Amino acid sequence: MFEDAIGAAAKSLASTTLGALLFLLLVGYYFTVKMLRQDIEKVEAELKKERDDHEKTRQEQKQDLRSLGNVVIAVDRMRDALIDNSLGRRAP
Repeated sequence: MFEDAIGAAAKSLASTTLGALLFLLLVGYYFTVKMLRQDIEKVEAELKKERDDHEKTRQEQKQDLRSLGNVVIAVDRMRDALIDNSLGRRAP
């Protein structure tokens, strides 16, 4: 009878220990997942910032090309005007 009580207590202790171990594993997984999610959110925020900066740079480059195109057109008109003036014609 005493041996049965010790066996039952041992089983109960083993069950409790296993339950506690499983609980600690779940808590560990929870915090691991939480930490990984925070890391992923940080990386996503950095990626979004880089994409925004890249888009801003692209828009600035487009504007620079438009400005350069306007300069080319103005220089071409000035050249035509100088040629016309040197030939004695009036520019339209």
